[in-house]
Amino acid sequence: MKRVGKIDSDPKAVQAALGRLLASKTFARSAQLRRFLELTVSMTLEGRSKDIKETTIAVEAYRRPASYDPRLDAIVRTEARRLRKKLAAYYDAEGRDEPLRIEYHKGTYVPTFSSAAEHSSPEPSAPPWRRALAIAAIVAASVMSTLLWQRTAIGPIPRVAVLPFDDFSQGGEHAALAMAASEAIMTELSRQPGLEVVSRGASMRLQDPIMPVDEYVASLSADYIISGSFRRSGDRCRVSARLIRTEDDANVWAEQYSFAWSQVFQVQAEIAEDVATEIGAFIAPHTITPPRAASLRKPMRHSPGVATPSTNT
Repeated sequence: MKRVGKIDSDPKAVQAALGRLLASKTFARSAQLRRFLELTVSMTLEGRSKDIKETTIAVEAYRRPASYDPRLDAIVRTEARRLRKKLAAYYDAEGRDEPLRIEYHKGTYVPTFSSAAEHSSPEPSAPPWRRALAIAAIVAASVMSTLLWQRTAIGPIPRVAVLPFDDFSQGGEHAALAMAASEAIMTELSRQPGLEVVSRGASMRLQDPIMPVDEYVASLSADYIISGSFRRSGDRCRVSARLIRTEDDANVWAEQYSFAWSQVFQVQAEIAEDVATEIGAFIAPHTITPPRAASLRKPMRHSPGVATPSTNT
């Protein structure tokens, strides 16, 4: 039987399972989720599960200040939901033969450790009509919760603009890929609650060589600007993204993703989703993300070692 905060498995087996998780394709680009995993599993193995709190994770894994207030910043809750989905995807595919599983139950940040035997006898499948009704109910709840959130949101909604990404490749021969990266991020941002995303037509006017940059940025009336770049060097590529607060021109968030040229098209959507999720949580931390039907989609899969993010600056 699984017990939250109790070590029911050999600590060495848990460490080995954690190592495989951190090295997996599923978590290859999720640096922050890897820190979440390492911190909470290590504390549990050390017998400090009672100290695993929202504030502890925010400060130690997400570099929030000691004055962190979970009532104003929902980053840990948002990331915990994302971690549960990632773990489910991992154990459904890449880690389906894992002898030991690391899981997080809703309502707690303390991991549980269970053997494969505990998952080997699934309950009988529900009739097709019942599954169809369940999916319909999930979609309906998603729509209603989104509408309810929109009607009850408090305070101004941050306005975000995504600028066309620069191509820093030698010879500037990959401008189309740079543009595709910025457009993919714009699309994913539009799915984040609590944000207003400037339309593609308005945000892409920077390509007009006649319009000065300062005038262009001012015309967007955006609270935040996302800029970035694409660079290819030999067989490696790098996508960089940064978030700028227009009020004081402060660079408040940044991330870089490195991957193989052969995987450029496979990872584009995944990088865009990761960037949008991180920025959405940063800009609108007070917003509780409503459930979305998009969460039913299966994650993309690609070859090992495709994309790995650098540490946030």
